[in-house]
Amino acid sequence: LSVVAQTLEVQEEPGSRLGDSLAAALAGKRALVLLDNVEHLLPHATDEIAALGPPPGCVALVTSRERLQVQGEQVYPVPTLEESDGIELFFARARALDPAFAGDGAVAQLCARLDNLPLALELAAARTVVFSPGELLERLTHRLDLLKAGRHADPRQQTLRATIEWSYDLLDEEEQRLFRSVSVFVGGWTYETAEEICDADPDTLQSLLDKSLIRRRDTELGSRYWMLETIREYAGERLDEAGEAEDLSHAHAAHYAQQAVELYPSLREYAPKTAAIVREELGNMRAALDFALGRDHPVIAGDLIHCLWFYWLTRGSGREAAGWARRYLDSARERLSPVERLPGDSGVAEILRFTGDPDTAATLKREL
Repeated sequence: LSVVAQTLEVQEEPGSRLGDSLAAALAGKRALVLLDNVEHLLPHATDEIAALGPPPGCVALVTSRERLQVQGEQVYPVPTLEESDGIELFFARARALDPAFAGDGAVAQLCARLDNLPLALELAAARTVVFSPGELLERLTHRLDLLKAGRHADPRQQTLRATIEWSYDLLDEEEQRLFRSVSVFVGGWTYETAEEICDADPDTLQSLLDKSLIRRRDTELGSRYWMLETIREYAGERLDEAGEAEDLSHAHAAHYAQQAVELYPSLREYAPKTAAIVREELGNMRAALDFALGRDHPVIAGDLIHCLWFYWLTRGSGREAAGWARRYLDSARERLSPVERLPGDSGVAEILRFTGDPDTAATLKREL
């Protein structure tokens, strides 16, 4: 409050609280008090803002990465940019460096991959001096460090890593743990799944939502939570550094393999709700399958392939299905007993039967 008072040229009166002096000075006036980036001052700043009032006619506009949780607060979430606005911002920043910048066909895709985050777009535009948008797109696996601001930028906004790290460092230990853990999901998750795999609880999940590190959307199947890919990349790095990635990925793969097994009978009956669930969870199931094949868990991989082959082939994804089938055949399945191989080999046989390799499909079927 002392900074606010100094800015408003209000003197502290002996025997009175500073908040009361400010309220008296603002009383009867139409004033806008702007407090920018207060997240690193919470929760202490919350008490001072509440003490300020503000009095009638005065509005306090506070920007923060989390809500204040004070009485009378009206929250206005700031979303990422719309696609057209993101592209416009990218071109504006790139042309500030090179007025002749014309871009290429990759600009829209680049902006989408950067989640249309204004800071990310500005940092990417700064790199157009060196790389074309298409070349930047190819290098986005290193986006956290590749995209850098100029020498006069705030240190917290020099790189995407610095910006996200600023928010991460403000989290308490349990918030950091859950933030890292949910990076294992691809394309979103339900609360029940996060509770099972990541030991999530409502209070910590809500705190991460309040801090805009995760987001929620409503679907026909209920609430789903998700992360912007830029933030998820950072969280995934932290998960690796903490030595937690292997166990969580295994739990994640086992969960989605079991879910696929449970969904398979109704999926074969063309149940619309089941198809909608698989559509929502397909990113997670792909990640689970990739992990299982990469870490020699052929039983998990076999269950997923057996339960997904029908979904893939009835939705025109035969090429993707064939790719997974070949990876499965090259995996550690030979170490499994004939009974353990049954689900995976059965699913692979169906995939190959319909994607141009009937001979291998027939061989597998004879061995079943």
